Amino acid sequence: MTAPAIIRADGVDWPLDTFIDAYRLTRVDRFDAPPCTSIDASGIRVQAVTRTGELIADRTADALIWGDIIAYRPVEGTRAATPCLGCDQPVMRDSDAEVCEACEDLADELGLC
Repeated sequence: MTAPAIIRADGVDWPLDTFIDAYRLTRVDRFDAPPCTSIDASGIRVQAVTRTGELIADRTADALIWGDIIAYRPVEGTRAATPCLGCDQPVMRDSDAEVCEACEDLADELGLC
């Protein structure tokens, strides 16, 4: 059995999975399209964790190499970090939208808009 990956953040060595869960980062599914690729979301500032356990504290989403990213979240205090009214996840948009794209798409499918 191998030791869990470690990440150094806030002056502490964290097990990688514990850090991701404690800071409520969203895990990236390597089989899905990379997040933050729409025009509305490309300039969003995010915090991200790479496969090697490196913490990227603040970078725009379009400047990341998403193939190396395992988890991310918008930087606190930004518009993108506002909770979605539908699912309570960050809206991940720079606009004044109150819902995330997934909830907006679901509402469209159900004819609720």
